[in-house]
Amino acid sequence: MKLSGSIQYRLHRYFAGNKPLIPVLFIAAMIGFLYSIAPMNVVSGYTLSQILLFCLMVFVALHMDADSDLTEEQLLFLRAGGSAGFYLSRELTMAVICLVYTLAFSLGPVLANITHHFSFFIRPLTLYDVVSGFFFMLCGAVAGGVIGDLLNSRVVKDRKAGIMVTIVLAVATIASEGIFQEFPRLHLLKILFFPVMRSAAYFHEADKISLLPLLLFWLQTICFGTLLIWAKILVMKRHRFE
Repeated sequence: MKLSGSIQYRLHRYFAGNKPLIPVLFIAAMIGFLYSIAPMNVVSGYTLSQILLFCLMVFVALHMDADSDLTEEQLLFLRAGGSAGFYLSRELTMAVICLVYTLAFSLGPVLANITHHFSFFIRPLTLYDVVSGFFFMLCGAVAGGVIGDLLNSRVVKDRKAGIMVTIVLAVATIASEGIFQEFPRLHLLKILFFPVMRSAAYFHEADKISLLPLLLFWLQTICFGTLLIWAKILVMKRHRFE
């Protein structure tokens, strides 16, 4: 009960303020841009949307707790009922925000198809496309949320340094696939990056999002993301509320 109450409080604190304004405007602008020219390959919009969601969630996570202070964090700690609830509520809140923004992006191809009398894409848009596309984009959103919150103010006290390193990590993730193609000997380093660009490159020319590759990309995202979150929480516990 305390956990759900803590998550509801965090979500209300985020969505009741002006923090969603830029993400909502960004999503509306990108949907309008992506789905403005027909006919279009079904998967192309999803691959571009995944990259955009990754960038958006890095921005969202960077600003998630930017205005919080020591007193508020202590109150959130008490509201969550202890250490486990506090950190779990942080991650679950970010997960819910990822779901909300991914759902908003997933409306793009559906609305475009409806407004163009179901002939916007080069082939009919199916329910499978919408569902698989949602989870495909969510993979990028989760990766962006993890990277954006990795070096929060409890992990790196120098906020400017934390933001700069986060931007470098985000850019490295986006550029990683091109680097690995240019330097094949570095392929073993792929495990050090979220598969955002790799999955986008894999599905870019595809006619549909195949289930098995999607599951493999999700498996790497979950494993790598869990490892980074675990390391982040260890550092946050060590710093406590200093």
